[in-house]
Amino acid sequence: MANPVPALNVKVTGSPAQTEIKLAKFPGPLRISIPKSAEVFNDGVVYATLGDDPENPDLKGDSIPAGAWEEGQPPKEPDEGEYVRTENLVVELSAAQLKKFAGQTVRMYYAAEATSGLIIGSEPVSLKIS
Repeated sequence: MANPVPALNVKVTGSPAQTEIKLAKFPGPLRISIPKSAEVFNDGVVYATLGDDPENPDLKGDSIPAGAWEEGQPPKEPDEGEYVRTENLVVELSAAQLKKFAGQTVRMYYAAEATSGLIIGSEPVSLKIS
């Protein structure tokens, strides 16, 4: 099952989700806000991808940690604690990254990757880049 479509800092319409980015008027970056309902691995990372397959993308954006380690309450054992999801997860694709796809329509996903390498992709947003 795929994660839900993200919110973007550009207008998204339709079902399936789609948008157009005119590079001449878009200073960037494209900000991808990951919904709170998305399944992520708190000890893993999240990132944006462009291409038909989020597990084998044409472009993979920079990753950010999906969570942070919180130590247990005293008294505690040395390794006691857990990863807690970071609030308001946002990843970005720069205008330079998008420019590589000028004149194309490409699928944009965000992906949640576990430390084991397991990946959960989102539903795509179709980006028409002109």
